[in-house]
Amino acid sequence: KSKVMELEQPGIHMLIDEKLDAELSAYFSFNGYPGYAFISKDGKYQAGSSQYVRDMTKETLTSLVNK
Repeated sequence: KSKVMELEQPGIHMLIDEKLDAELSAYFSFNGYPGYAFISKDGKYQAGSSQYVRDMTKETLTSLVNK
């Protein structure tokens, strides 16, 4: 909660226990907060697409969103 407030992150935030947080971080290769994972419209995780949104080009982000 404090990190969400500190970084003034917009959006929906789900608070989970530490065990689930560690499992999701490992699965999606998150290496910091906030972590991002792109999941296609048909519910498939797009492996390798997890990175900081601020480091993505507009073209990369657009292509991920439109998949």
